[in-house]
Amino acid sequence: MVCEDFGIDVNMVNIELSYLPSDLINSIYSPPIIITSDRQVRNFLTYVKNKASTQLCVSTQASNIA
Repeated sequence: MVCEDFGIDVNMVNIELSYLPSDLINSIYSPPIIITSDRQVRNFLTYVKNKASTQLCVSTQASNIA
């Protein structure tokens, strides 16, 4: 859906999903949680149900297709 909204060709980029739990925002040394599996997507959705202000970060990087 994000790729369609922004006209991104999923074959040309690597996409990384991450979020920072709201209770860690004020901590300097807390890296964002990177979503790498279906289980982590489910955990994120469960977390968002309780903390509605949490935002999903979508990062793209050019793919190294030769």
